[in-house]
Amino acid sequence: MIENFLNHSIILRVFLLTLSLWSCTVGSASAQRTVVINDNFSPAFQIEPLVQRISGRRGDILDFEFKIETLNRDTEIEVLKVGLRQDLSGQVIQDEQASQLNPIDILTSGKLTLSRDIPHMIQGVVKVPDGDASFYSLGILVRDHGTKSERPPEFDSSSSKPVTKAGINFITHYVLRVDIDVIGARGDQVRELAIEEGRIYSYNGLPKVSTIVRNATDTAFEYELRSQLRAHPSDRSFSELRMSMPVRAAMEGEERYLGRVLPKCSVRMESMLPEVLLSGRYQLDVEMLSGGRVVHRRTFSLGVNSEDFPGQEVKSKHIGGGIYASPTQIELSQARGGQRRLALEIKNTSKQPQTVSLNALNSRGTVLTGLLIQPESFTLSAGRSR
Repeated sequence: MIENFLNHSIILRVFLLTLSLWSCTVGSASAQRTVVINDNFSPAFQIEPLVQRISGRRGDILDFEFKIETLNRDTEIEVLKVGLRQDLSGQVIQDEQASQLNPIDILTSGKLTLSRDIPHMIQGVVKVPDGDASFYSLGILVRDHGTKSERPPEFDSSSSKPVTKAGINFITHYVLRVDIDVIGARGDQVRELAIEEGRIYSYNGLPKVSTIVRNATDTAFEYELRSQLRAHPSDRSFSELRMSMPVRAAMEGEERYLGRVLPKCSVRMESMLPEVLLSGRYQLDVEMLSGGRVVHRRTFSLGVNSEDFPGQEVKSKHIGGGIYASPTQIELSQARGGQRRLALEIKNTSKQPQTVSLNALNSRGTVLTGLLIQPESFTLSAGRSR
């Protein structure tokens, strides 16, 4: 809505803000002027760390704190406990309506004034809840209220009408987490998590394995998910996949494969399939692990059409009759340091044995000399590769 002052609120989630450079023309046709907004913005304050991970036994009282520091100016902030929820990507966001379920006691809650460049500590305590859960994730929201322009309205000298102005009110907004590992808890309730919607879909033209973990309980859980694609129950031709939440896809190391699902939420777990996927029927076996042991298994039956994954053409080529060759392009060289020997994989996806003959030909169809292929002919049983 545009009136005498157009006010947009832009929330800074955690500490990231991206605003593209743009310009606009405001005012009447007789008195136009161009307003340019640059993209050099920073949050009003910073907090470290964003996640506090603590541990204790049921009934223990645990302390925690976060360091907050304002930048460039004095800032008024508000600190309050909130519930947490997730979207399917695994991204955690606040749920202010569920704050009554949060057992945190914030010692420095409410509205505070931060002095410029003077660190302040957000302190609190939490009692580890009773029950069988081995993990809890609790939320704290810290935000300022932005800065609005207090300049008086301007008027067009030719018409005495107010000049339309555009303004932006920036709000810095952090969602902090206190994660609790419960010592001595069995965490058997993790078995109540459901593994749903196993599927394979095209991501940038290549096959990606995906499933959804649904948590219908009132407890948060951490787990690991592994999957194995098979053309038949004894098939071992596909790699075992370690799956991750989309929000962690860019992470390195073991942290990438840690799944976390909050109460009454669902998250997607995914992994790219490194092998070439051919048309046919497959089974997708999924295992959930917690504390190093398998707590849940689920098998999905899937139908696949290789034409759904055009990006595979750079990995494997269908020769005909169910025979596939990979890689699709090779380079050999007699130059110093060049590749002089390599292997091709030939796979028979048909239901009948196939005899394969290999020849090296140039673009005119004549045999290339100086190139040795071993073996030149062989028979492949159904479903086998060489």
